[in-house]
Amino acid sequence: MCVYYPVTLVDMRTISGVGDTKLERYGTDFTKEIKAHLDENPDISIPERRPVALPVSTPQQKPKGGTIEKTYELFREGLSIKEIAKARNLAASTITGHLESLIKDGRDIEIDLLIDPARRNAIEEMFVALKTWNTGPIVEHSKGTVSYDDAKLVRAYVQQKKS
Repeated sequence: MCVYYPVTLVDMRTISGVGDTKLERYGTDFTKEIKAHLDENPDISIPERRPVALPVSTPQQKPKGGTIEKTYELFREGLSIKEIAKARNLAASTITGHLESLIKDGRDIEIDLLIDPARRNAIEEMFVALKTWNTGPIVEHSKGTVSYDDAKLVRAYVQQKKS
């Protein structure tokens, strides 16, 4: 971006590493900033670049949270994280992320079905002892006995409990 200075979404999409998701999330903000930078620095020369422009796709309107809701339904039916992941052809970490979001949103997720209560209490104590909400220090402190997924679920549970 600092070589070609893309000022349109079409230009932005031709930058290596910028796909539909990044374009949707950051494209407009980045192009505004790049335009402002070029206005403030008119002496910047932009090399000519004529790659084949990839079409900018308009994002499909998905029902907001539809995929998370499907995870919630399957969890309520008694499926485990691994079973939900297999049924939905998603990674277990994706399902954990959905459950984390649901917990944060105050949905009825019984944490003890996901993590043994004694283990959950131990993880909660680590968050308190280490005075952090970051999951990395918890995993490191546990010497790998606590997974990032478990730490994320417990963090969401504790934070939701406090609110």
